[in-house]
Amino acid sequence: MHKQVMLIFKKNVKAALKSYSSENPNYPILKKLVTAFEKAKKLKPAYLEKDNLGIAIFLSSQNPELDIFPARYTFEHERINFSALRNKNTKKPSDDMREYVKTYIEDFNHLGNTTIFKKLIYNAPETEGTLTSNTTEQIVKEPYATTFVRGDDTWMYAMSTGNQGIILYAFKMTVSGENLMDISVDSNHK
Repeated sequence: MHKQVMLIFKKNVKAALKSYSSENPNYPILKKLVTAFEKAKKLKPAYLEKDNLGIAIFLSSQNPELDIFPARYTFEHERINFSALRNKNTKKPSDDMREYVKTYIEDFNHLGNTTIFKKLIYNAPETEGTLTSNTTEQIVKEPYATTFVRGDDTWMYAMSTGNQGIILYAFKMTVSGENLMDISVDSNHK
């Protein structure tokens, strides 16, 4: 069942990729997230047992400019939540959100100096997702989305489908290691 869902999901992601221009300044990040997810392996459940901060890209008609948003991964009482921070009215990132994303991608070690970092750390969303797995990834089922999770020792990648459309997430799990833009699309990245 999950394998069929994943195949349909991958097909939908490929179709969504074609709907965005490669001239968009955030397209290389989108492409790297998709490629890194595809090359990543199944994470051990222990990797999913700590909160983390990251970034997210919505692939939907609500995000034609390919804006990137702050994201949070929350694990509490054996329940999980993936969420992205967006302006409720405009669905666009604020200046503080853009600063967070730019710092996350370009200068990760200074992420703690951003305003959004502090908001994400202190405002944990409710966790409702349950964890299952298949041979290639962990799967989180939340009331509003199904999220496929993979990664390596440095990064956790997630692709989510639900009532918000398709959302791609990246969470750096270690302070050291590769930056997001250092991950080569053509390398043998694990």
